[in-house]
Amino acid sequence: MAYDFLQTLLAFILTITIVVFIHELGHYLVAKFNGVKVTDFSIGMGPKLLSWKDKSGTEWKICAIPMGGYVKFLGDSGPTSSSSTTLKESEKKHAFHTKSLFAKSMVVVAGPLANFLLGMFILTYFAFNYGQMISSSEIKDISPNTPASKIGLRKGDKITSVDGQKTSSFQDVAGYITLHPNIEVKITFERDNQVFERKITPDSRSIKDTLGHDTKIGYLGVMFAQPTHKKLSLTESIATGYKETVRITKLTLKAIGQIVTGKRGTKELGGPIKIARYANSSMAQGFAGMLFFISMISINLGLINLLPIPPLDGGHLFLYITEALLGKKISEYIQKYTVKIGFIFILGLMLLAITNDIIYF
Repeated sequence: MAYDFLQTLLAFILTITIVVFIHELGHYLVAKFNGVKVTDFSIGMGPKLLSWKDKSGTEWKICAIPMGGYVKFLGDSGPTSSSSTTLKESEKKHAFHTKSLFAKSMVVVAGPLANFLLGMFILTYFAFNYGQMISSSEIKDISPNTPASKIGLRKGDKITSVDGQKTSSFQDVAGYITLHPNIEVKITFERDNQVFERKITPDSRSIKDTLGHDTKIGYLGVMFAQPTHKKLSLTESIATGYKETVRITKLTLKAIGQIVTGKRGTKELGGPIKIARYANSSMAQGFAGMLFFISMISINLGLINLLPIPPLDGGHLFLYITEALLGKKISEYIQKYTVKIGFIFILGLMLLAITNDIIYF
């Protein structure tokens, strides 16, 4: 048990450290590009375990609690990056709060963008080294007494879109349908050079994930042709990595929307325990398994940080866009108030996720 615990902890720390470092590195590099002085670059929270200063005066820190991290800019006096009154005149030009709205927006977006790029880079690596399994969205067979058979789908029909999203392969169809157990969708398909639309409610099927937990997925009852393997060039691999990153982002947004609207249960929300256990399971699958898991966590971290909730990056970006539209600066009082509300909301989600971890994992 001690060995399993240490292995799980190691997998968790490795995963979180990589994705957080890349996230904060994005902020750091774009801040430096815009002439902002970075005073602190921390991986982890809490007491310092190790620290050093570089020539530019940035203190790089590794802290005891491997949960998150941050970069602190010259002049920051709080999570809203509000101005400090202790700056000298010569320092103000290097402070974050004195930069233009465009420059500040670039800095806050850079962290999530770095996470998307990491995910895309890893998926491109897989595409280039392992190629791609390809199968069209043409139906080869239909199981009886299934949603597909009940609405009259036939062998030879080609599914071209689901809820308006184009589907050129069986992966596109399956990826969307799995997120809609017992949720009605609209499919568009071609038959004899004619286009048809049908509403269909996928059945709910239960499958076991890598930890042995039941997961509900949507099921139509259609079978596609056996996929064939295709070796991809570097250009094709990059395009595939990009498309997969976009697809994963869209599916994640869809899942979040289903939770918000009550179509999907909140018990699927997980916290550090869930991440740690899946990280351990991925590590047990070898280098490729761990790398793929890191790409998924990185993309999800980038997406979540873009949500318009202070103090997330998306919350800051929302405030900057609001300032640009209003043509005036939002008062620090309002900024601090919205950050407090955001903290309460995020804390509530964290408590829910940790509760789910304890109950279900």
